Amino acid sequence: MTKSKHSLAPDGENLRKAVRWLAESAPVTTTTINDAACRFDLTPLEEEFLLREFSPKGAWEHFHHDADIGVRGTGHSLEQAFEQAALALTAIVTDPDSVRSDKTITVACREQDRELLLVDWLNAIIYTMVTDNMLFSRFKVSIAGDKLTATLAGEPIDRARHELAVEPKGATFTELKVAQRDDGSWLAQCVIDV
Repeated sequence: MTKSKHSLAPDGENLRKAVRWLAESAPVTTTTINDAACRFDLTPLEEEFLLREFSPKGAWEHFHHDADIGVRGTGHSLEQAFEQAALALTAIVTDPDSVRSDKTITVACREQDRELLLVDWLNAIIYTMVTDNMLFSRFKVSIAGDKLTATLAGEPIDRARHELAVEPKGATFTELKVAQRDDGSWLAQCVIDV
């Protein structure tokens, strides 16, 4: 019997043991997934499957702060938390689902402090939105040491299709926080001046 090309889950006894072990672990974090991969001698494909299936998914939200708007991103990695914070930034302006990913732009930031790196990152997006007259709906972030490089995917603003709410002026140091939480996930947040 051959596997269908649509089969997403690798199979194997070691993977089944790892899944059972993780199901009994509470909470499942990136660390426990790495432990399972070592403990059960999983292949890189099997470990990737576990990360995809068990890792906490990224999320974004807004939080209230006087006349401004807070953005918060969470994810199973620092990069994913930064990506989600960027998505929350887009959501201040318009519904991210209404923005096509037709064009990509690369940005880079460098800052030794992670919190300052978040502010620089969000301000780089705001600057690119304004100078290129664009909105973005997808972000791919890579952080190595003090350097962030990212690809922003979006499209030019279409006032007929995008319901524009407010224009962000800049990321601030208010409520600024970048931290790894007890469950292994990451949080990245700050207030955006609008």
